[in-house]
Amino acid sequence: MRQLIYQELIIVSDLERSAEVFQFGPKKNLILGKRNKVGKTSLCTSLMWSLGGQVSFPPKWKELQIKTLVKFVVAGENYSILRTKDNISIHKESTNDYFTYEKITGGYAKKLAEIINFEAYLKHKNSKYYSPAFPSAQLLPSFIHSDKGWGDIYNSFTDLRAYSLFEKKYVIEYLIGIRGNEFFGPRKERSQLEQSIEKYEIRVANITEVQTSITDFLNINYDNNDVNDLDFLLEERSFLKHNINIAKSEKYELRKQIGLIKKAESDLFEDYIFATNDIDCGGIICPTCGVQHENDIVNRFSILDEREVLIESRKAMELELHEIDIQIKESQHKIDKLTAKIALEEKISDLPPSFERLIAGSSNYVKKMFNPVIEQLIDSEKKVSLRLKSI
Repeated sequence: MRQLIYQELIIVSDLERSAEVFQFGPKKNLILGKRNKVGKTSLCTSLMWSLGGQVSFPPKWKELQIKTLVKFVVAGENYSILRTKDNISIHKESTNDYFTYEKITGGYAKKLAEIINFEAYLKHKNSKYYSPAFPSAQLLPSFIHSDKGWGDIYNSFTDLRAYSLFEKKYVIEYLIGIRGNEFFGPRKERSQLEQSIEKYEIRVANITEVQTSITDFLNINYDNNDVNDLDFLLEERSFLKHNINIAKSEKYELRKQIGLIKKAESDLFEDYIFATNDIDCGGIICPTCGVQHENDIVNRFSILDEREVLIESRKAMELELHEIDIQIKESQHKIDKLTAKIALEEKISDLPPSFERLIAGSSNYVKKMFNPVIEQLIDSEKKVSLRLKSI
């Protein structure tokens, strides 16, 4: 592993509209506090979180809507990482390259491992393949959570429970030098080969499905006198259009409700800002009704709790709205397919009986066109499988 040297950490709260900047020396840094609960642990956990670690924070921490920007040096290269929730991006200063990811595993974990040269490939409980270690595993030698990490270092991060005891043991053995690339290198290659095989299998299945569909189409039994299929298709399309109209009405009503909730959220947020502006006084007078209210921390947090309830309701409605959108898209897709079939049936009904004889030999041509491609993919899959067996 390469040494990572912290330079600066910026913590921004969108809710509080405030920011803190912490600068670090090039060698050693000591974080001191005259008493407990002044923020030493929060600073350390924020530093780990900014790099992609999953750590425990106080319950109200999420409500602060935290963003972080951490600047650091690895092997003489300057980097910065910006994190908002699970959205995270890396900037490499020397090349001005930006790498953006929507989650901290997968591509981001791989990129962080490349930067600090963390070679361990692990398999978590819900995965079929070995993959780059979670950022939490890569940061394991750098952090012990003051409340949870002393009894079991893996408890310093919340997502390491996804690894089995054996995989956790391999991390420690990698960090202390017992296992190196001779153990994890084959894991990495095996993972790449297994995923390649899966891609070949999917491509073969897709091409075979297309081949079957074309063959079935060419083998249609054309009957100029059979109009029942056409009537059925028209009726089915009409039914789907009716369902879409109902879904659009539901969508309209949901959007109105979401708009009202957003307005209520905004009003509560303004109430919270108004209350925090007069935080030193014992009470506060409502500018609307003139009634005096308590303005202690309990009452201010009750405003946030009410707003959180509204936010959860809005999210549920937005999820329902998303599901309706999917339903409309799926129905429209079916309508498009039915419309194509209807057009085909109408054209077929005008064709002479000799048309069926004309295409009778076309299915053999389809086989000649697709089979070489399928055979080539299967051959590539066999070669990859042989390499996988040799590891």
